[in-house]
This record gives sequence, structure tokens and C-alpha cells, in this order.
Amino acid sequence: MTKVFDLEKDYKRIVIKDGRYEVSVLTQGAVLNSFKIDDVDVCLGYKDYKSYIDCPSHMGEVVGPFANRIKDARFTLDGVEYTLEKNNNGRNSLHSGSKSFGLENFSIAGISDSSVTLALISGEKGGFPGTHEVLVTYMLSDGALTISYQVASDKKCPVNITNHAYFNLNGKGDIRSQEIMIPSDEFIAVDEYLIPTEIRKSEGTDFDFNKSTVIGERRDGKYDHAFILRDGEQVIAKGEKYQLRMLTDLPAVQFYTGAYLKNEGESLSGEIYGPHSGFALESEFYPDFVNRPDFRGFYTREGVPFKTSTTYILEDRV
Repeated sequence: MTKVFDLEKDYKRIVIKDGRYEVSVLTQGAVLNSFKIDDVDVCLGYKDYKSYIDCPSHMGEVVGPFANRIKDARFTLDGVEYTLEKNNNGRNSLHSGSKSFGLENFSIAGISDSSVTLALISGEKGGFPGTHEVLVTYMLSDGALTISYQVASDKKCPVNITNHAYFNLNGKGDIRSQEIMIPSDEFIAVDEYLIPTEIRKSEGTDFDFNKSTVIGERRDGKYDHAFILRDGEQVIAKGEKYQLRMLTDLPAVQFYTGAYLKNEGESLSGEIYGPHSGFALESEFYPDFVNRPDFRGFYTREGVPFKTSTTYILEDRV
């Protein structure tokens, strides 16, 4: 069952219910506002949609056309250099700057008993080429929340779209006591500004999560790194009662444990958000692929839309 609730102006909240599960989505930023099982919300979120407008943590929003970082806020495409906004440490581009889809208010393009499709036309700005037509569909079925994306552009443009939801499988508290398993033999090492340096083997390192591991067991639980996924395998996170499985057709996941999270509004749970209140699992291509021909990525072309989907399955812990 899906219901639409009017907020202010053209802003809306969409609630999808299916048995013991409930999902809330906002048109602002196509935000994943909540994800509940048995009335326990495992997704960090705010009560007021205004808290998501220009939200520094990018909480729950759809980030695009380019999630993650671009070194020196520039790239060259077909002999043309594009200069972006330096919104990260005064030197790099992060999450598309002012071009980010998460800053826009989407419209409702379609609705069913189990899904909603949101649409956006995003004009050329922030240094990224082209006007983008974006469709994002949230579908809830039996605890499986599938987020599907379609991005088309009238110019060639790099695309690395994701959702920036933060999860806490206990509903509150420090996530470093929870567990994570990432099916990955390689991760992308970064410099002090979190710009990729090289692909490294994970076996035997602090970045080996091939077995379920308590997040805070190593590095004090501080991670903001891309892990290269083995095809067809699932990321599994575990709390005290519930677990979350993630499947994606994209080649990597950015695992961020929220070291810089801070309260930016009144939370749905009443919790005061701080460092490590939630973790993000951002399905994506490799960060900074525009400057690294050895990294996997994708470019839109006129008439050739990009499509991808990621599924988060919430269930009882096994």
C-alpha cells in the first residue's frame, strides 16, 4: 500500500507499507527518509524535509551525476577540460557540488501499491556537461527495497549515481558494535584527502571483510573507502536483531562509517546524531574514474540512458 502526503509547496512524502515493513521517501532529493521493520527504523532520517536541503551529510539523498570525489575538481573529456566546484577540502569535488540531484525537488512520475517513481530534469551547472533527465524508482516487496535509477543526458557526461542513506540496524547507538561482511578481494587505497591512489589486495589487512567482522574491531571503526565487489555476491551487515543484505549491479561499494556525522535537524528517532550513528553502503563505480582510465566508470551519450539498480534486503538476523 502506497500513500502520498502533501508537505509544503510542491514537496511530498511517500509511504510504502508491506506487512511488517515500511519505507518513507521524500521528493526533496529523492531521499530515503526511513526504512522500518516491526516499527524499528534502521535508516537515519529527519522529521522535516527542510533539514535535507543542502544537508552536509547528504543523508538519504540520491547523489548524482557523480557521487564520491573527483581529484582537483577537474577532468578532461574528448579533449575538453571541465572545471568543477572545489567543495571538498578546498581542492576536490565531492558528490557533484551544486549540480547534485540531492539538492533538487523531484516530481512524482508514477505510483503503484508497492512503488513510487520520482523524476527530475537537472540543467547544466556545476561544471558538469549536459542537462540530465533522471528517474528513480523505490519498490518495496517482502523486506526487499530496490532502488532503480535511469539517467539520460543531452551531452556526454560521467555518471556515478548512488543513494547516501545511513543505516543503524539497532535503530540507535554506535554502529561500531555491529558487523559487516563485504565480498571483496580488493579495495581502493586513498590519500589524506580520500582521493584514490591505487587498488590493493585486502586479504590480511584492516580492509579484509570477507568474514563477518565487528566494524569497530580495527582502525577504531573508521572507514570511508571503496571496495571492489565480487560479481553477484552480497554485502551483509548485522545488528542485534536484524540484518541488511545489499545486492547491486555496480562494481563497488563505498563503506562509510559516519565519522563526521553530526546533527542537522530533529531526527525521526529522537536520537542526537553524532559520529558513527550510522553507516553508508553506497553502490557505485570507482571514485575519480574520470581521471583514472584504469578505473571502471560510465559516460552517458545522447540517446543512450544509463540504468542501474541496488537492493537492500532487511530481515531477521540469522
